[in-house]
Amino acid sequence: MADDDRVRAFVDCHKNGVKYLNIDFAVWHSELTGSDKTGVELFSPDEGHSIDMYDSMDVLEFIELTKDEYGADIIMRLSEYYTAPSTL
Repeated sequence: MADDDRVRAFVDCHKNGVKYLNIDFAVWHSELTGSDKTGVELFSPDEGHSIDMYDSMDVLEFIELTKDEYGADIIMRLSEYYTAPSTL
């Protein structure tokens, strides 16, 4: 699947400002970037991370967490579709 198609599939499944389980983002990291286990390792205590797979975050938090990791170029493309909530 082409990068644009993977990004579109992610966007279709994730609404702005909605929290999703971290395990969902771990799976999607691998789907988006093509990595075999990097997505899961980002959330693994065995890799020095303290992110609970069954806790949750929103897409902007996911982008922030993974922006300097493997596949960051495609992860950063997600930011075109998501914005910070208004503070009005």
